Amino acid sequence: MSNGSYMEIFDKTAIVLNKKLRAMIKEGIDPTISQPHIYLLRYLRSEGRSTVTALANHLGITLSAVTCLTNKLFDLKMITRVRCDSDRRLVYVDITDKGKSVLEHADENVKRLFNKYFSDLPSEEIHTFFSVIDKITRRVLDEDYQGRKMEDYNETY
Repeated sequence: MSNGSYMEIFDKTAIVLNKKLRAMIKEGIDPTISQPHIYLLRYLRSEGRSTVTALANHLGITLSAVTCLTNKLFDLKMITRVRCDSDRRLVYVDITDKGKSVLEHADENVKRLFNKYFSDLPSEEIHTFFSVIDKITRRVLDEDYQGRKMEDYNETY
């Protein structure tokens, strides 16, 4: 197969998987919640209370984009925001029980997806698939996030 054919397959696969899997993961979740909202909630669940700056750095987006995401999550009572007493410019964000509940629902959707698409595959094929995906992810992160470690991105999706 030529490189052009591989590129076509890669492009088509990336589009289809991205669109379909995101929709399936968000099934049963407020439709106004986007994937970046989910990423932000996952980070807070994993790391605990964080500053807006730490969220922006982790997600690789601007402070204003984090503000938009957190405004929505705050309005939906999925996060709390608290200003630092000693430095009023500093805002801490934390996940609420409602935010955790949304993530638990998303996690259940991911488990269902995994079972649906991987349950009939031999374990060695599953291992090979995730080994290749991990290698590609590390290469992309090495290019995009020079100096950061893979562990920094374990809870991103």
